[in-house]
Amino acid sequence: MDNGFMYEEGAHICKDEEWPYLAKVPKPQKCAQHTCSAIPSGGIKGFMDITPNSEQDLMTALTLGPVAVAIQADQFAFQSYTGGIFTNEECLKKEDDGKLQEPELDHGVVLTGYGTDKETGKDYWVIKNSWGAWGANPKGKGGEDVDAAEKGYILFERGANTAVNGVQVGTCGIQMSASYPCVKGGSQDGCTPGNPDDDDDDEVPTGPGPYEKPPCQDDEFAAQIKGLDGSVCAPKCDSSGQCRAAPKGSSATPTCALEDPAKNKYCVLVCASDGDCPTNDGGANCQSIQGTGICMYKDGQNTNAVSVNFVRDVVNAKKPVDTNDEAFETETIYQ
Repeated sequence: MDNGFMYEEGAHICKDEEWPYLAKVPKPQKCAQHTCSAIPSGGIKGFMDITPNSEQDLMTALTLGPVAVAIQADQFAFQSYTGGIFTNEECLKKEDDGKLQEPELDHGVVLTGYGTDKETGKDYWVIKNSWGAWGANPKGKGGEDVDAAEKGYILFERGANTAVNGVQVGTCGIQMSASYPCVKGGSQDGCTPGNPDDDDDDEVPTGPGPYEKPPCQDDEFAAQIKGLDGSVCAPKCDSSGQCRAAPKGSSATPTCALEDPAKNKYCVLVCASDGDCPTNDGGANCQSIQGTGICMYKDGQNTNAVSVNFVRDVVNAKKPVDTNDEAFETETIYQ
């Protein structure tokens, strides 16, 4: 997903009607990209990766708009889906002892909303696929009674039942790798570099930080996270739980997730791999704690660093929409 967003930063984005899907046409087609007008070149100003395996963070991101997610889609049950709430039992392969295997992400789709089924009480995600009239409508209803133009969606089970080997990966791995683009003038804010509504694309903070290897700048402090090796410079979260942008070249997500003994909150970079972390000062590496990756500098024990805790319940700064809000389920699902 992230590679796609990086490509789109310098490309025109097309509407379906401007450049329709033509895979079944036998002869080569001319590139129509230069004629597209949905989002002009430069309209995508970056992207934000969402904390892996976090249902709450994914719900929060949906308050801004649709989210790109990677899933496993190689099983017949998915490919032949026609309606209802899809589960990991249908989606994932199984070991010889019947246990579910970890998801193998192989397909990209768009997460457009979530809700709760009134009849069964099951929570679900609403996903839009790219396979035309495949699947169901946004309410999970399919079959011949549903017009083909309304199809293209699937409902995934959401909640505690979607864990695999104790990790909340979500149905088909939907919570493992999710991100959204920062669109100039759009609702998705908080991307790096800068604010999406800022016309100066090249204005990036100078200097080594934030989130650099100690010694730190005046507005940061050296933090050692209990359970991880090394240290990192951590700026304070603001009053609303927001964080300073990541340094240029880093695709990690600034997240309010540290707490010192005095209950002060601090920011760190949440990552999925070493490649997400800053490369200055020899490069940080992505270390895992409670199923979440944190960018840290392996420098042994820094005597000036303060010991802090990684606190999962302070990660989410924004309140998600009400999952029982009927209006969200039926009228304002993003499409």
